[in-house]
Amino acid sequence: MDVKSVVFVFPNLAGHLNRTIKLAYEYQQKGYVAYYAGLHIMMPFVRKYNFEFYALSTLPFATGIEELIHEDKEERWLESLLDRFSGKLFHSRHQDLQRMLAELKPSIIFLDHFNYSDFVVLHPLLTSNTRLVFLQTKFPMYEHALVPPPNTFAFPGKDGSKLWIKYYRKHYLKQLWENIKYLGKSNLNQLKRKFKELDIPAKHRINTKKTYNPAFDHVEEWFLVPQELDFPEQSLKSWQKYLAPMVDLSRDEEIDKNLENFVKDSKGQKLIYCSLGTVLSTHLKHGTQKADSFFQNIYHLVGKEDQYRLILVIPKDVKVVLSGSFQNILILEFAPQLYILKHADLFLTHSGNGSVFESISLGVPMLLFPLNNKWDQNGTAARVVYHGLGIKLELAASQKKLSSGICQLLNDNSFKINTQAMSRVFSEKYF
Repeated sequence: MDVKSVVFVFPNLAGHLNRTIKLAYEYQQKGYVAYYAGLHIMMPFVRKYNFEFYALSTLPFATGIEELIHEDKEERWLESLLDRFSGKLFHSRHQDLQRMLAELKPSIIFLDHFNYSDFVVLHPLLTSNTRLVFLQTKFPMYEHALVPPPNTFAFPGKDGSKLWIKYYRKHYLKQLWENIKYLGKSNLNQLKRKFKELDIPAKHRINTKKTYNPAFDHVEEWFLVPQELDFPEQSLKSWQKYLAPMVDLSRDEEIDKNLENFVKDSKGQKLIYCSLGTVLSTHLKHGTQKADSFFQNIYHLVGKEDQYRLILVIPKDVKVVLSGSFQNILILEFAPQLYILKHADLFLTHSGNGSVFESISLGVPMLLFPLNNKWDQNGTAARVVYHGLGIKLELAASQKKLSSGICQLLNDNSFKINTQAMSRVFSEKYF
């Protein structure tokens, strides 16, 4: 009897891959073999969680990846332009995915939303025995008259349409520049051309009435987020559904003895955990200058307050010089987040979905610092604030504002009550 398999076709992005672990385990328990298909750089992640790895040698076409491929070449723009006109990326991707289908014969293909153009490649190759599902790691990103774009810190209401118009204006200018730069061979134009050439049914029309990447109508799309945290005004199409927070609260973590002792020696002090994510420097639009002042402020603020203890995570690629030494502060380059959150009273976070969902699951209120307005951190922060689970501040906030935010979250019990209530909902429904 043939063994059934599922394949996750994903980029090597930790924030995306980590959100699929629980889903992959669920399909393993149902008797499927779970494969992750991607470049060799993904292999350590796959091996760590005992999944199967399938090597792809190509990247998706029409996603702007050309310049990254040629970034070390002097004629980067010209090489990218030639790739777009020759269709080189499409043809090599077609061969790669065709080989994958022939060898693995998957029952289900899970496509990351960043790999949107792979749908155009795969659709003509699929048989009726293979199901294709898009996995979306963010909240719904489709235009809605009442719900603001997910890259904005705003709440549902009449201003939703105005914010969408503002987003589209900016997006239109970006599209215009891309068309000029590549002589009409923009990502979207390449996608439209192949969609037509391959005679993909019109019911799967390319949908650009959304933020970030294009999508396709009437193709299954699962949102790896909890509906309870979304705005109640949000609505989905018939082919879409909320799945779950998809955080693995049982994952193994290495606990350093110094960290363990630091947590145990709290002596009634409030434990504050501060981590702005593992790709902090990537998210910061203007480098690490703002992060430097933020770390300085929080370090000296908490260091002078005996009622607090602080675990401060500063990634090694972020260069910060902190003067002075405080016994109530522990600085780490990387942290076992679940272990710390189980003991923390407050979480200072960049509003990444994974971190937010873990914090809620463990009942910890949040002080939120979205790092840029390019992605969805502002939208996630807005949902946390809307449900009374935290407060948002700017990364450049003064020590006075930081102190006020921390005091409010630790002294106003409503934040803890609201977070624990949603934690119970998560526990009863998802865990």
